[in-house]
Amino acid sequence: MSDMKSVRETGKETLKKAKSTAKTGAKALRDTATSTVQEQAESAKDALANGAASKAEQLHAVADQMTEGAPHTEAVEAAAARVQAFADKVRTTDPANLAADTAELARRHPIAALSVAALAGFAVGRFVRSSGRTLDQQATDTAVDHGLTPDQRIPS
Repeated sequence: MSDMKSVRETGKETLKKAKSTAKTGAKALRDTATSTVQEQAESAKDALANGAASKAEQLHAVADQMTEGAPHTEAVEAAAARVQAFADKVRTTDPANLAADTAELARRHPIAALSVAALAGFAVGRFVRSSGRTLDQQATDTAVDHGLTPDQRIPS
């Protein structure tokens, strides 16, 4: 009987140790996963902030090319300022709160959110189109400066 009791006690102790090891391993796995998710969220937050700051710079560049004092120029400048403010807020906000803050802002000011998005899209599209046209014009001008005929030019 004592052998049975000893086997039972040994089994209980082994089971207790296995549970403890499993709990410790699960906690370590959870901590590793949490840390990885936080690092990825921070990286995504930084990329979003840098992207927004870049777009704000592009909007400022577009505004600089527009007629000074015109209403559409002021709208683009205001959009650039808001995009820059957004980039600054993203940099200083915890990733966990960022999504909730953005959703709340869009709920409180849906027309403003859509307007800023539309203006930013318009301005960036205009900037991209004008940049592309300028590069094509520069290529044509360079070819003409070198005395190349259209059939001698390298196709773009």
